[in-house]
Amino acid sequence: LSKAYPHHIVAKTEVEYVEWEYDMLHDEINQKYRRALQASFYHLLYQELLSTLQRDSEARKFRKLAKEEDKDGKAQAPTTGQLFNLSIFVAVPFCGFGFADNFIMIVCGDMIDAQFGTMLGLTTLAAAGLGN
Repeated sequence: LSKAYPHHIVAKTEVEYVEWEYDMLHDEINQKYRRALQASFYHLLYQELLSTLQRDSEARKFRKLAKEEDKDGKAQAPTTGQLFNLSIFVAVPFCGFGFADNFIMIVCGDMIDAQFGTMLGLTTLAAAGLGN
């Protein structure tokens, strides 16, 4: 890199692309000192190939699931394992909410009972009701 790059490159817009003819691109990439350009170009092609394969794989999975439908157009009934997994998935947030709700009610009811229960003559059950 003893010489400066002979051209000035300035982007005029935020998104810019360059179209190359195949022969010109092939000659440019295969020049002796353009291995970094070649590696970058092949990397871009590889990334594009991977994303295309991913999209095709997802499309094949979707088509496979669509073929599993009955001839009447109705989907197959879920298996017992699928229903169990769904019930666990749905139940976990409710258990977390129930724990947090009961914890807050107990703490608030205890504070109300300790602070106002003696002054106002509230029973423990009345203080728990106010804590709710």
